[in-house]
Amino acid sequence: MTEAAGRSSPGLLGASAPVKGRYHRSTSALRVMTLAIALLVLLGDSIGSTALTRISGSFAAMQVTTAINFGLLAVAGALAARASRVNHRGMTATALVLLAGVVAIAGVSGIGEITDTPFPWSAVTDMSQNQGRMSGFTATGQLVLSLGIGLRAVGRVRAAQGWGIVALALGSIGLSGYMYGHSDLYGVGYFETVAVHTAFGITVLGLAELLESDDVGLTRLARSRSLGGALVRSLLPAVVLVPSILGWISVWLLRNTDLGPGPVIATLCTTVAVAFGVLVWIAGNRLRAADVSRAEARQAHRATAAALNDLERVKTQLERANRDLHDFTSGAAHDLRAPLGVVKMGNQMLRLADNPEKRTQIQDRIDTAVARGQTLIDDILDYQSAGNVEIWPEEIALDTLSATIANDLGHELEREINLEADAPPPISADPHLIDRVMRNLLSNAVKYTPGSEPVAIRIEAATGPRGMVKIWVSDRGLPIAPDERERAFEIFHRGLEGARVASGSGVGLATCRRVIERHGGTIGIEDREGWSKSFCFTLPLAEGGEED
Repeated sequence: MTEAAGRSSPGLLGASAPVKGRYHRSTSALRVMTLAIALLVLLGDSIGSTALTRISGSFAAMQVTTAINFGLLAVAGALAARASRVNHRGMTATALVLLAGVVAIAGVSGIGEITDTPFPWSAVTDMSQNQGRMSGFTATGQLVLSLGIGLRAVGRVRAAQGWGIVALALGSIGLSGYMYGHSDLYGVGYFETVAVHTAFGITVLGLAELLESDDVGLTRLARSRSLGGALVRSLLPAVVLVPSILGWISVWLLRNTDLGPGPVIATLCTTVAVAFGVLVWIAGNRLRAADVSRAEARQAHRATAAALNDLERVKTQLERANRDLHDFTSGAAHDLRAPLGVVKMGNQMLRLADNPEKRTQIQDRIDTAVARGQTLIDDILDYQSAGNVEIWPEEIALDTLSATIANDLGHELEREINLEADAPPPISADPHLIDRVMRNLLSNAVKYTPGSEPVAIRIEAATGPRGMVKIWVSDRGLPIAPDERERAFEIFHRGLEGARVASGSGVGLATCRRVIERHGGTIGIEDREGWSKSFCFTLPLAEGGEED
């Protein structure tokens, strides 16, 4: 009948309900066990079997009212646990109704024990035993269990655990009385003694309440992966069992041998000390193993994080390479076709030209086209090497480097350059690659500043977060429209206005972006008051530089 009820009522005793870990399965088994004991006692009472109601002739018998209450407590506990997980009001109400019945029966029995009055409902109990009353110890234990289950039903989980511990302690006291043979341990004051299976039932249901919530309180600590959880799992079973077993052995020795209390107590103390010393040693080894595992886990976590960082860096590099390859293939054919077309057409015209002056003009055009093609190839090779050459970072004073480049460009382009450069924080970068960046930016400022007036350039810098320096290179040359600023760094891209003012390959700014990104920085174009445009990029701060 119990199994059928378990199948047809999902979640009633927890056997068919979804459970959260082994603790819920364990509590379901404990409640089923208690319900089975109650049913066996009721069966024994109906057929007159003392083996079921008393177990042994020298033991106290379980009253019918006690068995009825245990059945109600088992079902109410299962309903309350289920209701607390799924927030089911119907289950909560049913559990509270069942608990009201338990409280009524246990309360009347407890009052009867105090006032020495018979149990009033003779139809549900054996009046020949203790005037139909359950013992005061039993009533106390069942009232404590009712309080704990009721608190769980209304969502007070921690309080329910606390009363579960009280019930567990009461039941353990009763069992200890049978174990050591002292009835004072399972009687409260002048209350009648408790049956051994009654003490067992109180213990089991108290343990069920303690284990039911595996995410709060003591159970959470016991199941955690922390060192405290490992210590509880290692020591708690032994702390409970070792003294109990050794105490029972000591009592047996006192009753069945000629040994006096002195030798027995001395042996007990020595054995307990040795046993707990061994337990501490075992626990220490487990904690050390846990520490080693934790350290290995941290190391594995660091290695995984480093691998993920490397993977992210490789991913970024691949995305950048794919983008650069797309930009290159889409522009290289167009830009290389133009000078080759001029050379091809010039050769055809040379075959037809008979005027020396005209032949000279054609040859000049061919030379210009060849020079343009060579410049484009050099720029492409420069761009390719900027993405592949190994970086050797050094400390660089950007103002000194910029002044040298400006002086070189002034002579090379035959244009006066007025360079204003504050003393920026030192950067850590490859000097050859940064020379290319600054040379490209300064030469662009000169090329795209119309007229013959001196070219004004200003370089500013400021330290930023994460060990980076932000640098602005500003000029008053041809501005770049906001919608063209992102595309300005694509390879072979040249704005319409820029193409009208000066010639170029469209590779320089793409090379700048590649160099800056390889150093972990970014580059873009911003507006700064008093200047037509400002190239802004970030580079690593040299060691010893001060961060903001």
